[in-house]
Amino acid sequence: MRRTGQSRGAQNPHTLGGRRAHGPKVEKNWGRKLNLKERRLARDSALSATTSVENVSARGHRFSEDIESLPIVLGNYAEVRDGKTEEFSIETFNHGSATRKVLAIFNEIGIGADLQRARDGRNIRAGKATMRGRVHKTPKSVLLVVKEKSGLAQAARNLPGVDVVAARDLCAEDLAPGGDIGRLTVFTKDAVEALN
Repeated sequence: MRRTGQSRGAQNPHTLGGRRAHGPKVEKNWGRKLNLKERRLARDSALSATTSVENVSARGHRFSEDIESLPIVLGNYAEVRDGKTEEFSIETFNHGSATRKVLAIFNEIGIGADLQRARDGRNIRAGKATMRGRVHKTPKSVLLVVKEKSGLAQAARNLPGVDVVAARDLCAEDLAPGGDIGRLTVFTKDAVEALN
């Protein structure tokens, strides 16, 4: 069998340039079923662990000593333009230098040290995974929970180590990656209302 108009073989394993004889087949589904109540219980227990300052600092996150209670909830956002103060929801974040503004906000509320920890801890992964598109390994930093993935979510997702998740998709794997509870979590006010 040959491709039309070409001189290389196709579809036969015994021709040059043909398909592989016994290629790998995806036959096994490695996903595991988990009961709905059990999944919710895991999410709720991981969510309650984010409120403990001891658990969050024991996990390796760095934040200012001025922070006495967790999690951090972001309210409205005010910006001064031409002497006029505009106030709007933090979720509807404008896109002019948005990632820099989010970085400045995180530094101002006292979690900039954790973002720096994730940036400095980024390294090249050992082994063959570097040939398969998984070159860098970055430590987990702040988890940002939003109501809708637009505006603020798009501005923050480019920061190293920062994960952004919608409130309806929040699960135990986001709150406790690798099974270690106590991830540094930042909620928006709209996301807290959506969770309730």
